[in-house]
Amino acid sequence: MSDFNLGKKFDSIISMFASIGYLTENSQVQNLIKSAKEHLKEEGLFIIDCWNGLGVMNELPTSRTKEGEVEGYKIIRQSFPTLESGRHINNVKFNVKILKDNDILDEYDEDHRVRFFFPRELEHYLEENGFEVLKICPSFDLGKDVSHKDWNMTIIAKLKK
Repeated sequence: MSDFNLGKKFDSIISMFASIGYLTENSQVQNLIKSAKEHLKEEGLFIIDCWNGLGVMNELPTSRTKEGEVEGYKIIRQSFPTLESGRHINNVKFNVKILKDNDILDEYDEDHRVRFFFPRELEHYLEENGFEVLKICPSFDLGKDVSHKDWNMTIIAKLKK
């Protein structure tokens, strides 16, 4: 995501599902923005959905369990976060169990190292690379401004002429 060349330009580029958070180094984030810029038409939009550092630090990550059932199968996912606040990183270990009739059919672990961003931080990266930030809001809620109560945010930026 931080180094690509598709050989054409687009009206907009969207980075969804907090995927930018997997770019944990500043240079990777800067390279993503440069690559996006190279692929946008004049005044094209770059839309980023990511974790909001204001919200993450206000409501610290905690272990959680999510469960779902479909056609007799049950999936249980537990998360175990470890915060590196100074590096803006949340290390999350997921344990996933798949059950049928209370018998475990499969169990596995996933490790995710995800960065969170502060609004002014991304605004700086974008403006430094020729973008105008049009809106910073809770995820896809254009009617509000992002606050410390929002864990996710969307940034909409336009490539300057």
